[in-house]
Amino acid sequence: MPIQRDVRSLRATWLLVGLGVLALGYLSLGFGALGFDLGRSYPIDLRLRWTESRLLLQHVNPQTAGHPDPELSEAHQVMQRLGGSYPPWAYATGLALTPPLPWTTTRWYAFILNALAIGVLGWWCHDHLRPAGGTWSWLAVAAAFAIFPVAICISYGQYSVIVAACVALAERLLSRPAPGAQVMAGVLIGLACVKPQLAGLFVLALVVERRWIAVASWAGYLALASGIAAWLAGSNPVTMLATSTREASAFAFLSHNILTHWAIAVLPFQAATLVLALAGVAATAVLLVRNRQQPRLVRWSVCAVIAMFWAYRKHYDVPLMILPVTALLLSAVEVPSLKRSLAFLALGATLWLPIRDAQWDWPALQIADLAIWVTILAVLLSSAKDGPRVQRGPVQRSQGPGQRPR
Repeated sequence: MPIQRDVRSLRATWLLVGLGVLALGYLSLGFGALGFDLGRSYPIDLRLRWTESRLLLQHVNPQTAGHPDPELSEAHQVMQRLGGSYPPWAYATGLALTPPLPWTTTRWYAFILNALAIGVLGWWCHDHLRPAGGTWSWLAVAAAFAIFPVAICISYGQYSVIVAACVALAERLLSRPAPGAQVMAGVLIGLACVKPQLAGLFVLALVVERRWIAVASWAGYLALASGIAAWLAGSNPVTMLATSTREASAFAFLSHNILTHWAIAVLPFQAATLVLALAGVAATAVLLVRNRQQPRLVRWSVCAVIAMFWAYRKHYDVPLMILPVTALLLSAVEVPSLKRSLAFLALGATLWLPIRDAQWDWPALQIADLAIWVTILAVLLSSAKDGPRVQRGPVQRSQGPGQRPR
C-alpha cells in the first residue's frame, strides 16, 4: 500500500507540473490579449458589451440600435446591424461588468475583474481538495486553469469565467447556516445569469435544496436589474425578454452544442429552443432529486454539464466545466479506481488541448464532447455513492446543528 501511494503521488506530481505549465501559458495568452493588442487577438466581445453599455446610458435600447461602432473590424461589421440578444437583466449587470469608461480603462477594468475571478476559482478548487493534501489541492487548481477555453474566454472579454466564479462562490456560501449567506448566494447566481444559459439551471438546484431565501434574492435581483435596464432603454422587461429570444436566432448557427444543430434541423428555432430547454430542465430536475443526498459539488456538476447542452453554447462558455473537473478529481482521490482516473483524464483531454474556434465547429468533435461529457457525468454520479468523502472534514466544521448535509 505505501508503494501504491508513492506511485500515485509521483504521477500526481508529474501531472501537476504538466498542467501547471499549460495553465500558466494559457492564462498569459488570455490576459495578454485582454489587456494589450497582440497581433490578431482583440477582446471583441468586451467591445460589443462596452458599446451596449454606452447606448444604455444614452437611453438608447441596445436590442434595437445594433452596435454603432465605427472602429469595429471588417470581420465584425455585421454586428453594426445586429441588435443585442441578451435578456433585460443582463444589460444592467453589464453596466457593472463592462462600464462605459474610456476604452483602454474598460479593458483594464475587465482585466482586474477576470483576475479576481481567477483568484476565487483557484481558492475554490484548492479548498475542495485541501483535505487530501497539498499535491492534490494544487493539482485541482492546475487542472482548472489548464482548460483552454478559460484563456479564450478571457481573451475575448467574455463573462463565462466571471460566471463560473460567481457560481463557485455561491456554492461555498451555501455551506454556511447564516441567512445572509443565502441572500448573497442568490445575488451571485443572479449576477451569473448575465449568461442565463450557463447559470439558469443552478436556480433549479437551489429549489431542490429548498434554499428559498437564496431563490428569493435571485428573483429580486433579476427583477430589479430588469427594471433598471428597461427604464434606461425606454422599453419594458417583457418586450426586452421577447426581443432577446428573437435576436438569438441570428446566432444559432454558431453554436458548438451539437444538439442545437440537430434540433433546428427539424424544428423552427423557437420550438427547437423550447424543446431543448424543457428537456434540460427535466433531466436536471430528475438527477438533482435522485442525488439530493450527494455532496453539493456533485449536484452542481450536474447543472454545469447539462448547461453545455440545453441551449446555445460557444467554446468560451466551457469554463463552467471547472465544476465537474474538480468533482471528478476529488472522487478519484477519495476512492482510487481506474474508472475514476480515466474519467478525469478523458474529461481533461476534451478541455486541456489548445483547440480554437474553427476546430470546435467540427461536428465530430461536438459529438465526441457530447459522448464523453455525458459519460463522465454518469461516472461521477455512480462514484458519488461509494466510499468516504475527503471533503466532509471541512464541511462538518462549518455545519451547525440540524443543518442539511451537503
